[in-house]
Amino acid sequence: MRRAITIFCLLMSFVVEAQSELVVIVHPQTNLDDISDRQLAMIFLSKTKYLPNGARARPVEISSMTTKNHFYNRVAGKQEVELRKYWATVIFSGKGQPPKQFKSVASVLRYVESKPGAIAYIPKDSITPSVKVVKTIK
Repeated sequence: MRRAITIFCLLMSFVVEAQSELVVIVHPQTNLDDISDRQLAMIFLSKTKYLPNGARARPVEISSMTTKNHFYNRVAGKQEVELRKYWATVIFSGKGQPPKQFKSVASVLRYVESKPGAIAYIPKDSITPSVKVVKTIK
């Protein structure tokens, strides 16, 4: 019985791992093939308004806390509490705003495919040919 539980837990961890893999997407005509974690953090934390290729960045994200927590922890090393404090400070000081949020992946995809400079992160299994993938986040 103990062995069965151990195997089940291992299998579930692989499922969770696979589901948590994200991809960073941009408008399909964006002249950008790769982006670093540091560049992503700068864009999504409103520390720069430009993509690495010089185009104006339009960052958007899904309002799902699970997805956001995974992304910000991986690329910026920030946990949820740290992120909330960060945004409170940035907004209060007038130095920036958090990325525009959408309730669904479909809404994010529609926005990114229609707006030059748009950049977002979505679950890997949600990719469509209408956007360009520039990074995978495990």
